[in-house]
This record gives sequence, structure tokens and C-alpha cells, in this order.
Amino acid sequence: MSETANDPRLNAYAHTLIANARLSSHIETELAAAGGIGIDVYDVLVTLEDAPEGRLRLSDLADRIVMSRSGLTRRLDRL
Repeated sequence: MSETANDPRLNAYAHTLIANARLSSHIETELAAAGGIGIDVYDVLVTLEDAPEGRLRLSDLADRIVMSRSGLTRRLDRL
């Protein structure tokens, strides 16, 4: 077994990725069951709700939801 397989930092990172994927899946399922919006839209709306006056520049919104500006533009176009 390699040293990296025993690295507690990498192990913690892997568990964080798994937990994030499971949580995102759970939220997506809950939103769908409620007949609501998808998590991609929810992410944008929650971020804007927390912003001053409910507004952000596109680049700031992209940074906060950890998405490229072009990816966010495509997402907003779908809205």
C-alpha cells in the first residue's frame, strides 16, 4: 500500500467529497419531492438571498457558488 493511501489528510478529503455528494443528492431529492426547483437554481437563489440587497455582480456570484462565469451565464440563461 502506498504512503498516500495512509495519509489522514487525503482520507479526510475523500470523506469530505463523499459527504458532499451524498448531501447534494439528498437535497436534490428533497427539492424534487417538494415539486420545486433543482439544486442548481436553489444554489443561485440562496446565494443571492444572503447578498446585500439581494444583488451580486455576475463575477461575485460565480465566485460564491464556485463556478466559472461562463458556467454561471449558461445556468442563468436556463432560468
